[in-house]
Amino acid sequence: MSNHPDYEHIRGLGQNYFDPSSEPGRFTQYTVTLDMNQTRSEAVDVDMEVEARLNGSYRQVMEMMQRNRMALDALVELLLRKEKVQGDEIVQVVESLGHPQDLAQRAEWADYELL
Repeated sequence: MSNHPDYEHIRGLGQNYFDPSSEPGRFTQYTVTLDMNQTRSEAVDVDMEVEARLNGSYRQVMEMMQRNRMALDALVELLLRKEKVQGDEIVQVVESLGHPQDLAQRAEWADYELL
């Protein structure tokens, strides 16, 4: 997760579970992070792990946006020309200019939506 020396003895975040009731057709992941018997050092460990996960997610999003810069620029131009843009227009731009890696991931997620 991190090369930071304080991560060597980190106690991981608590148990993960999925809540199907949050939104129909979607599962939301919750992570239990606190309990009443948690020490201060464990709380710091949890804070550090949460920060690492957030930083990792931020990096992934920035990389995805950089890979898909042409699609983002095309969407900006479309929005500058038109006040309202329909969802199918956005999908068309993304599918025509999106990065192949992200389009493959999108297709994989669409398969899960059908389940």
